[in-house]
Amino acid sequence: GDLPQNLEEIILGMQLGPYAVACAAVLVGGAVATSRPVLDMIVARVPHAMGIMPIFVKRDETTFDPSTLPDQTGKTAIITGANVGVGFSTAKHLGKKGMRIILACRNPSKCQSAIDSLVREGIPRANLQAAELDLSSLGSTAAFSNKFLKDEKRLDVLVMNAGIGPLPFQLTQDDIETVFATNHFGHFLLWKKLAPILEGTADKHGEARVVVVSSSAHYNAKGVPLTEKELNFPHKGLGDGISGAYGASKLANLLFAQELAERQKSRPLYVNAAHPGLVASNFAVESVEKTAATLSNVPVMGGVLSAGAKLVLALVRKGVMSTGWSPDDGALTSVYLAASPDVPKSNIRGKFYVPIAQLNERTSAHAKDMKLQKGFWAFSEKIMADRGF
Repeated sequence: GDLPQNLEEIILGMQLGPYAVACAAVLVGGAVATSRPVLDMIVARVPHAMGIMPIFVKRDETTFDPSTLPDQTGKTAIITGANVGVGFSTAKHLGKKGMRIILACRNPSKCQSAIDSLVREGIPRANLQAAELDLSSLGSTAAFSNKFLKDEKRLDVLVMNAGIGPLPFQLTQDDIETVFATNHFGHFLLWKKLAPILEGTADKHGEARVVVVSSSAHYNAKGVPLTEKELNFPHKGLGDGISGAYGASKLANLLFAQELAERQKSRPLYVNAAHPGLVASNFAVESVEKTAATLSNVPVMGGVLSAGAKLVLALVRKGVMSTGWSPDDGALTSVYLAASPDVPKSNIRGKFYVPIAQLNERTSAHAKDMKLQKGFWAFSEKIMADRGF
């Protein structure tokens, strides 16, 4: 039968953005957690509900288990944003299989703390290395890449995990909107700089992989910027409100992964996109806290706006922390794409996977737009060239 109208509106409300998902999680979890047919119906009718929370996923003996991965000794991975949340858990899963991990983090001290925690998990300290990388800065990204290329001989896996959530409009020192700079352009430059070593590893050792962390928030995007005016005027063309640039940046991640996969189809370099789901970590909470702090400085209405953001924060805490994925489970899709033998065996390229390691082919219309995909790649190249990279 049909979904109850109010319940369907709650689920469809996920299109409003990641905070709406978190708030809806509280209501949805209580209403339908025991009804498998209703949950399956929701997933069938709402593509972005697929894998978004544990209640939408049937776990059984066929569900991906990282313990089944082959030994990864001898391989090296870079994981951006590996000091916390899904990035940390990705490092933990891969490190436990013997892979050497470069934790690329904005804050070196937090990166070292993460390494200490991974050592306590049983991962040899010799297989863990901290490296400073601020993806919001093209200079920092170039410096990180140049050092890696100087010091290393191979790179088997690049996990583009780091990102920031919805924030009020602001520009970086490179004159790029902050969310887009961090979530897309920093990683785009990282690929450009590290392409030779990734391609060389694929050719010499039989394969290499790039995992781009995207999100179901890409369904919310009205497109991606193709001009600097669209990029750097407050969310012009990117969607409505503070979450507009975030959703567009997640669409950018998916378009980037698809186009890069197409460009690498002649060699064993496998590029795919992963969605970690709604994860019970501090990512969304910190984003709302930053937003509340910024809004408090707005003249006259600042106090009211900040209070509203704090109300959302309370709902986010309740929704995400009670019904979201754990970071360890949220990382599994990235881990699957980074290390599973299924990827080369089935020639998995340019796909969008959601928890837990499920292929979701029902991406948004914008994500399927080849003209937009190629146009956005060309625009990304122009942004790099105009800034001397």
